[in-house]
Amino acid sequence: MTIPEEPKRAFARSQQRLRALLGTVEPVAIFSAGGAIGLEVLLRTAVLHRAAVLIRGGLGESLARTAESLGKEVVRIVTAEDLPVDADQVDRFLDGPLLDALLVDLDPGLSGVPVPLEKIGRVVRRRRGIMLVADATNAVGRVPVEMDRWGVDAVFAASDGALNLPAGLALIAISGRLLQRLRDLTGRGTLLDLTTHHAAALEGRAGAPVAPALLQALEQRLDELISSPRP
Repeated sequence: MTIPEEPKRAFARSQQRLRALLGTVEPVAIFSAGGAIGLEVLLRTAVLHRAAVLIRGGLGESLARTAESLGKEVVRIVTAEDLPVDADQVDRFLDGPLLDALLVDLDPGLSGVPVPLEKIGRVVRRRRGIMLVADATNAVGRVPVEMDRWGVDAVFAASDGALNLPAGLALIAISGRLLQRLRDLTGRGTLLDLTTHHAAALEGRAGAPVAPALLQALEQRLDELISSPRP
């Protein structure tokens, strides 16, 4: 399929800015989907059977329920909404049930203190079978995200969160470690297959058509965030 030059250039520019904003060298899939759909695309395969979900408010609970709606078993790590997250608590909890993912919502919440994802990433990396998945919908642009340096396996964001854009775009970056897990799965389909969107991003295009107006709005918003001082 031939891609018109201007949308192709706009996609490439947005790719460059998203990688900088999320702190990753990995391609960032950009595809047309509401936030709930984009999150399900990620969770349906990133979680194999059982995930732990860090709960410190309504958004964490919503993340847990989304995973449960996909038939995944969920165990909840509950912490106070107005206090910083204790990475040692997470560490102790992961010694319990057999898990294949830890899900974290990065919204800084009432405390305004970011989730200590760097410390949590070190905790998760000591357990080979667990993937660290972060929902940054309400955090991207508000708090730092360093996906590669912190050992995060997937970062998701919807356009109508902290980016303050119209609904309709899902943004997902995944690690090579998670990509290998996904490739080993069968029955992934096509439109809901994250490896399809990842491959398209590698080729400099969206996995499904994206409205030019949405892509332009995304590029402009990313320009604003990149040119502003980092939090």
